[in-house]
Amino acid sequence: MAQLNELDTAFQHLPQAEAYEVTPGKWRAVRDMTEDEMHSVNIRRSELADGTPYLIRDDWHDQDPEEEFFLEEPDPVAHYNRGRTRVEPQTGGGAR
Repeated sequence: MAQLNELDTAFQHLPQAEAYEVTPGKWRAVRDMTEDEMHSVNIRRSELADGTPYLIRDDWHDQDPEEEFFLEEPDPVAHYNRGRTRVEPQTGGGAR
């Protein structure tokens, strides 16, 4: 909490947002998305008359397959009850 207070003090001369929302998810390049994921960001596969595949957005613009989009996901630590439950940190530096 002390670090958040320090941050607030350091930037108090700038306009501040009233609130922030943290959303769990992942960044995914279009080329790596499933059909359902592409649909969720309004992108679809199509093909030219000669059969050449391409990606198109619902606004009829071509879509770069390397562009990344944020895809929301369910909270991976849903049991923590919005910060009211203590989740013990794992020590030792190794991931399970």
